[in-house]
This record gives sequence, structure tokens and C-alpha cells, in this order.
Amino acid sequence: MPKALEAFRTISEVADELDVQKHVLRFWENKFPQVKPMKRGGGRRYYRPDDLDLLRGIRFLLHREGYTIKGVQKLLREQGLEFVKVCWQVPAGRSNAKTDGAAPAKPGRKSKVTMAGMPTTGGAAAKAASQIVPAAAAYSRDEHVKRLKALAAELEECRRILQGGDAAPIVRAARRQVMPPPAPRAAAPHELWLLDLDACAARLAEIEAVTPRLSDDERRRAGAMSDQRQAKRWTAGRSALRILLEAQYGTGIRGEALAREAGGRPYLASGNTDFSVADSGSTLLVGIVRHGRIGVDVERRRELRMSPARIDLIMAAGEGLAGPVASPLQAWTRIEAVAKAVGPTLAACLARLGIQGHGEGALAPATVLDRARQQRTNAALEIFDLDLPDGLAGAVALARHHVDGTSPLPVRRLDLATIARLTA
Repeated sequence: MPKALEAFRTISEVADELDVQKHVLRFWENKFPQVKPMKRGGGRRYYRPDDLDLLRGIRFLLHREGYTIKGVQKLLREQGLEFVKVCWQVPAGRSNAKTDGAAPAKPGRKSKVTMAGMPTTGGAAAKAASQIVPAAAAYSRDEHVKRLKALAAELEECRRILQGGDAAPIVRAARRQVMPPPAPRAAAPHELWLLDLDACAARLAEIEAVTPRLSDDERRRAGAMSDQRQAKRWTAGRSALRILLEAQYGTGIRGEALAREAGGRPYLASGNTDFSVADSGSTLLVGIVRHGRIGVDVERRRELRMSPARIDLIMAAGEGLAGPVASPLQAWTRIEAVAKAVGPTLAACLARLGIQGHGEGALAPATVLDRARQQRTNAALEIFDLDLPDGLAGAVALARHHVDGTSPLPVRRLDLATIARLTA
């Protein structure tokens, strides 16, 4: 039975209603002090209707309008709490039951659908909405006036530069965003991308120079690398990842620092998409999934330099995770993909499977095979070998509800043409 609109909601209910993960709500609570759910014993959070409206507004601005965290903080300071609470609302006829979570009207009770499909009973609610919407419209007009003035100023600067003969700054001026950012595209449940880092690094560096997407921490990390070739590849890989994530969420995530789990696994705190990255030489494999976990691995084909006893254990684990396996290297990619999906570290995964921590040969391959099957069941994962170019082996592990368990997952090429399309 759906809760009444005025009822308090738990963090799980709010996460489901807003289609975000619970850690995102806790992250927003740290970034926006205006979000103040009631807390009870054990730190349990209970959200009032006003809290929910504020979170809807924050989500709308970050995920739909492309604002940064700092941009939303500025809006809250300058426009106030009430503006953010209603900015997510749209005219009637564009309701979204998944996002709004509106309860159906009770029989015999007059109701009408207003902004974003939210039922009201007239009176104070309708009056409040009618007073706030003009303020939002006025804000929108003021913002467009500011952006048009900025555009006019930049055009004048371009004219001056042309007369002086130096056209280089024109490119930078033309690339600045003076109009609202485009909405992110509709995201697929999961995506797999393969990139040749050496072939695309120069173009990705040009794109990053014109439109920065990396965080300050990522730039510092690349700058601290002594191997310039490694630094170039690493930066290209992160730029490609940022472009793919931006296609999911819009420009609001530009420059946002990636958070890290206990084992060091990175994630985007303001989103509800999980990702995994693996590289081997100049090859980068990126996996992205909505609502769930994903792990990927890619390796250059080679012989694993391990003892025969350890090879037997790896083969057994690979078979337990995804059925018959052709080679020790393919089995290893399955193990690494599962380790990245489940966490916290590869060493922990090897210990769970019985490959590490029991002494070489202490466990029989049959025992490791059973452990691997149990690991797959407990984590509700499907593991697939990937169809990659010659010389590469790869695997992906992702939540079972994203796949039917039989179809191979397509791997798309992230080439220069695709990069141009995603960044246009």
C-alpha cells in the first residue's frame, strides 16, 4: 500500500523514489546542509515531505540541468530553499510516476494533477505553487539575459582578436558554454567500450585542453608520473571515462572528484551508475552499468608464469564462475572481473575462492570450483568472456538482472569518430 504524501520516508524509500543510491543521498547531505532528515537511534534517517522536495530539486539540477555541486550551492544561497524545492516541477502532461512517486487519489476525493503529475486538493497547495512558478520563470529569464550578454561580449572579443590577427583565442571563446548544457542521452542498462589509447591520446588531450573534464586530483596524479608514456595513456583513459560518464549524466559532473571505497575502488558519488576500467598496454576497456555492480578485465594474450598447481586452481575457479574455460589467461580475466565487481580487492577475492591464503595446493581444484560457483550465486553475478580483437582476452561480471545469462555482451569501439560525436 503506497504511503501518504505527508508520511515520513526511510532512506531506502527515498533512494527508490528518486532513482539514486543511498550513498548518493548521504553525499548530498554532506554537500548541502539544507538537507536535514530526522535521525533516530543508530543513525536511521527519516525524510519529511519538504526534505523529499528539496532532494528532488537537487537531483533535477545535477542530473537534468547539468549544474555542478557548487552551482547548486550557489542557487540555494541566492534563490533560496523554496526555489530549489519547486524547480524540478514541470507543466501538467509531462508527469513521471517513477520520479514523482505520487500516490493515487483516494476514491470519492476530488483531486487534480498539477506540476509533474503531483496530485493536490487545491487550496493552499495550488496557491503556493502559483506564487512560486512565476519566480522560477523570472529566474530563467534573468539567466538567459546574463548568458546572452556574455555571448555578446565574447563575440566582441572575437571581432577584436580578428582585427589583431591572433585567431587562437577564438577557439577557446567559441567552446565556452554560454547557453544551457545539453541534456544527457538516455542511458543503456550496461555499456562496454574498447579504446586504443595510443591512437586517441592526442585528440583526447586536445579535447581536455578546450573543455576540461578531469578533476584536480586526476591532474595532480598524472603530473606526478615519471613515465611520460604512462602518464599520457592514463590521462587519455581518464578523459575517455569522463566523456562516457558525461554522456550518462550531462556536464554537471565535470571536474567532480571521484570518491573511493575502502579497497580503493573509484566511484561517482553524485550518480547512480557503476563503472569499471581495465587496461593492458595501449588498450582500455570500460564497463558502465546502471543500478548494480560491474567489473571488467582485459589482458594481452600470454602464458601465465605460475606453478602447475596454481594454474589448476585458477582454471577451476574460472570454470566455477562461468563454465568451461579455454585457457588459464581467460580464467584469470574472469577472476579479475569478479574481484572488481565484488571487491574490496583482488587479494580478498583470491582468498574467498581458495586460491590464495591456504598454502599452494592446500585446497583441491574441486573445492575451488565449488567456492567459485558459490561466489557467483552469492553475488548474483553473470560472468561473460568478451569477443575482443586478436591478441586480447577479456571478461565482464555484472548484476544478473541486467542480462539473460546466455547472450554475449557487445563491445563497442570508442574511436575518434565516436569521441567526436559524444563531445559535439
